[in-house]
Amino acid sequence: MNLTLDEVDVLDHYFRYYHPTYHDGEQRVEEISLDAFRDVNQFKEILEQVSSFINSDSQRATASMITKRLGYYFVTGMLAPMTLYSKLPVVEVEDKKLIRLDDHKKWFPKWSNESYRSLSIPKSAREKSVKHHFTVLIETMVLPIFTTVHRVTSLPMKIMWENFATYVYWFYEQFAYEIVQKAQANTVLCDYQAIRGIEGKVFQQKQNPITQFALRKEKGKEKRLFCCLTYQLNNEHTYCKVCPLLKN
Repeated sequence: MNLTLDEVDVLDHYFRYYHPTYHDGEQRVEEISLDAFRDVNQFKEILEQVSSFINSDSQRATASMITKRLGYYFVTGMLAPMTLYSKLPVVEVEDKKLIRLDDHKKWFPKWSNESYRSLSIPKSAREKSVKHHFTVLIETMVLPIFTTVHRVTSLPMKIMWENFATYVYWFYEQFAYEIVQKAQANTVLCDYQAIRGIEGKVFQQKQNPITQFALRKEKGKEKRLFCCLTYQLNNEHTYCKVCPLLKN
C-alpha cells in the first residue's frame, strides 16, 4: 500500500514533505540519501558541507542541529503518516532522501520517500503493531544514525534523544489535534501511549527518552534537560528560550 498523492499533499502542506508534482523540474540544490548518515566517512563529508554552508563555528553544534532536523523528519515523515493514515513508510534508509531546493542558511531540506511504499497499520492489535514498527524505526533508522553522529563528533546521545523527543511530543501532544478530525483523536492518543510504553533498552537508554521528556512537560518543566548547543553555531545564534543554561 502506497501513500496517495492527496495524502502526500497534506504532508507537504503541513510539513516539509517533498511533493514531486509541485517540484517537478525544479533544481535540487542538494540531495542526501538518509543511508549516508549511517556511514562514518559519508557523515563526515555531510558535516563539513553543512557546517560550511551555515557558517558554523562548531561541528558538534552543527551535528546537534542536523539531528534536530532528522528528529523532525522522523516524526513528520514517518510517524505522522502512520497515525494520520495508518500507513507507515517502509522503514528503509535507502529510499529516503533529504532534498534542498533553496539556499536559506537555516538548512532545512525537504523529506522525500522516493518509493512511496508504506506498510498498513491494522485496526486490530494496533497498539502491538505501532510498538513493533516504532521499535524497528528506532533500531534500523534512528539509533544507527545517532550512533554515527556520536562516533564522529562525540555529541552526547542524551542531547540527540531529547532533540527527537521534542518533536514526538510536539506532534502527539499539540499539532496532530489541530489537523485531525475528531474521530481520529483517539488514534493519536493511542499511538502516543504505545510509543511512550516502549522500554528504554530499545533506545539503549535507562528510560524511554520520549516518556522522560513528556513527564517533565507534564510537571510544568518547560526547559530542556540538556542544551542543544545552538548558541555555539556562530555569533548570529543565541540560547534557545528553553535552554537549561539560562537562569530562571
